[in-house]
Amino acid sequence: MSLHDGALVINGLCMGWWLALAVHLIAQDRADRRAEARARARYQAAAARLQAQLDARHGREGQS
Repeated sequence: MSLHDGALVINGLCMGWWLALAVHLIAQDRADRRAEARARARYQAAAARLQAQLDARHGREGQS
């Protein structure tokens, strides 16, 4: 194997490593976005339940 062939092999390995890193980072970003969306939905559902409880309490207090 000549020096040029060795350089091509090393270059190919580096490109493969960078490609794998890019794919990993894109996948991680998508997973993070999905997790944030789920957390936001849970937060909004909890806020809606709390608001319903508060509305129910105020409705009962107003009828007393």
